[in-house]
Amino acid sequence: MCLKFILLSLTFYMSSLDWLCHACLCILPYFLLYVVFTFSIENI
Repeated sequence: MCLKFILLSLTFYMSSLDWLCHACLCILPYFLLYVVFTFSIENI
């Protein structure tokens, strides 16, 4: 029972970690674009 719970929580942790990675990959390009945009505005 305890082992099953540990396995379940581990699986949930891995899936949430996977989702987090996907979210970061989706947000990263926009974040980089934002950084470049603000940097170029400050240079002008």
